[in-house]
Amino acid sequence: MLRKAGIANSTGKDVFSHVVNDTSTHSAADDRWRQGILPDAVVDGKNLPASYLGAGMARFGGVASLIDFKTVAPGTRYEQNLPAGRSPFGAVVEQRQSDVNRDYHQTAKKMDAARGTPPDTIGPIELEMNTYGHDGKVLGLVLGAYGEFSQGVYELADLIATKRAHDFCELNNMSLKQAKSMFTRSLHRKWGLYAHRGWAIMVHQRSRHLS
Repeated sequence: MLRKAGIANSTGKDVFSHVVNDTSTHSAADDRWRQGILPDAVVDGKNLPASYLGAGMARFGGVASLIDFKTVAPGTRYEQNLPAGRSPFGAVVEQRQSDVNRDYHQTAKKMDAARGTPPDTIGPIELEMNTYGHDGKVLGLVLGAYGEFSQGVYELADLIATKRAHDFCELNNMSLKQAKSMFTRSLHRKWGLYAHRGWAIMVHQRSRHLS
């Protein structure tokens, strides 16, 4: 859907390989070539017009962002450590989204330390990570066990809807607000159906092993 909207994106392959590997001794064709940290995708919002508005542009505009897709299965996450007075559904996926950024940076620190970076010093891997996103933030896009999404998913949908609405209005007699609403509803509907269908397929497949 990013490609259809004309938003630059790529896989996370080789994002960190140039700082993990010694490029003076071997290349990507070598068996010793390592990925190090492998995000699921990179969304590049550097060339999006600054005139675009919305939550999506606030998150993705002007930077290339590392993306990691996560799911949360039913279980203790929905039963424990929930803030008082909050719905467990939204709280769980938001916490998982926050965990992704923390885990990525902790991994980068550990890898740098293993390569000789002194404590309390930013090493080359974490330094490279900090060039992505706003203030180096890695964005987890999370699907919960009950079909709920984390905020980052809605921000990505907003970005896609914004871009498609601007393109649509160049050729059609419709207000930008109406066009964006149309694309936003479509994305939410499709992604919601994909989410519920995905969980249903998994539950059905696992149920075959219970008999």
